Amino acid sequence: MKKHVILVSMIVATMFATSCSKDDGDNVEQPVAQEVQNEDNNKPEVQNAESRQIVIKADNGKILSEVETTDGYNFTFSKGNKLVLTDGETTYATLEMEGEGGSSSATFKGEISTKADNKSIYAVIEGQSPLSEVKTSTVSLADVVQSNCYFKSEKFDYNANSELSVTLNDQNAYLVFEVSENQKKVNIGSGWYDVSGGKCYAAVPAGEVSGRFFGTKTAKSSEIYTITCTDVVDLGLSVLWCTSNANSPETDLKTWEDAKTLAASVEGYDLPSADNFKELTGETQVKDVTVTKSEKWNGTGTENGVTFSTDYGSVFFPAAGFNGGGYNAGYEGNYWSSSPADVANNAYILYFFDGDAGVNLSGVYLEYSVRLVRGL
Repeated sequence: MKKHVILVSMIVATMFATSCSKDDGDNVEQPVAQEVQNEDNNKPEVQNAESRQIVIKADNGKILSEVETTDGYNFTFSKGNKLVLTDGETTYATLEMEGEGGSSSATFKGEISTKADNKSIYAVIEGQSPLSEVKTSTVSLADVVQSNCYFKSEKFDYNANSELSVTLNDQNAYLVFEVSENQKKVNIGSGWYDVSGGKCYAAVPAGEVSGRFFGTKTAKSSEIYTITCTDVVDLGLSVLWCTSNANSPETDLKTWEDAKTLAASVEGYDLPSADNFKELTGETQVKDVTVTKSEKWNGTGTENGVTFSTDYGSVFFPAAGFNGGGYNAGYEGNYWSSSPADVANNAYILYFFDGDAGVNLSGVYLEYSVRLVRGL
């Protein structure tokens, strides 16, 4: 009987396979096709139907794109992988892989039911299913791909007399977050997901995806997207807070006008508003914010400050004093907002002394610290 070869190009991840029983039988009478539920794919499988041999050579012709990251993952076939041919309702073939795997190509052999003739079918790896929600890992990109990949070909019209060629593509997209060490969770869609060591790896269904760090994007299947946000922390508030002051060194403090000029020179960043500061201090309750006094030793003196933290992250503000650090350095912190007061020559500031923080008015001629924010 003539064999038909299908070329399959595949990408990323190790799959786990479970065998499906099949009873070909040697009945004397003409067998009747029966549909049996396939436990792995939740599709009825044709058994005891007239069938023919089929051979499919699967090649890993494409590697999951490494987009601004060296943490790509190169797929190899594993022992026990099986290839399923289905129309979405009926399974027409479950093909066994030859060999031990471990390489980027494999050959699958078995029988396909003649009931597949002239049907529009596609190929999938047995045991995989479409991703319906975000899945993440703090271990590696390989870990999240291996656990959640879903390989599927385009539909094709099966014909025993045709020379067939299909490509299997992972239907998911993948996000690699590289964030501040003070970021505890990252936002994707309506959920927040754990970060470890400034890293989070996510598998998402291809299509529109949104997040506070990157807005709304269209994620293509089989692609990796790297989101790098190491200079800001997302506390779950109305803006993202920079991890360090814009005035450098810390004692190089600014008047209000100089602070506005400095902020305008940094594209994409702004001075926080008075309302932004009130979110930190709890005067405007958006999320529970904890204010913690902390101390740091820099080798020349004690640098006190406070840490503002939520369930999602934390950000430290040093107490640099005011007027060039000549007053209350190490004890008091003052930060300019973008909000002027109704009273002439006054603007709103964030202040803290010891563990007490609030928003107040101050003369624009004084010199204070500058911390910038980035919009969502």
